[in-house]
Amino acid sequence: MAPAVRFAISIPQTVTGGSFDPTGTDTYLAHAEELGFDSAWTGEQVLGTQPLLSPLETLAYAAARTRRIRLGCAML
Repeated sequence: MAPAVRFAISIPQTVTGGSFDPTGTDTYLAHAEELGFDSAWTGEQVLGTQPLLSPLETLAYAAARTRRIRLGCAML
């Protein structure tokens, strides 16, 4: 039997307008779980000046808002 294909998604970390949008993030994560994504990932900003949420804080928030999706940080 061939191994199952797993799909991952990136958690949005962009801070638009200078403030975090908890409702938008909750909706995004709930939709990702409904669609069957296996994992959701964050990353550290290495280059650029766009305001981003911290990857570890974003993962902590996602952990409190999800039930089954696995979480990870692609780069820290």
